[in-house]
Amino acid sequence: IRRAILTEISFDLSVKKIMNPNPRTGSEEMTEEELGVLMKDFNLRHLPIVSRSGVLARAQPAAM
Repeated sequence: IRRAILTEISFDLSVKKIMNPNPRTGSEEMTEEELGVLMKDFNLRHLPIVSRSGVLARAQPAAM
C-alpha cells in the first residue's frame, strides 16, 4: 500500500498488477547472519521467512 501511494498507483488496479510475483524470502534454516547478509545485499528492511512447505513463518526486521 505504501509503495502504491508513493508511486501514485491507482487503487483500482488488481493486486496481481501491483504485487511482486517473486519476492525475496529467507528460510527458517538460515542463520541470523545469512538473513542479515541477504537483507543488506538487497537493501531490505523486512524479509519474509518461510517454512519448507512455503508457509510464512515470520517477518524478519533489519538489525538497527
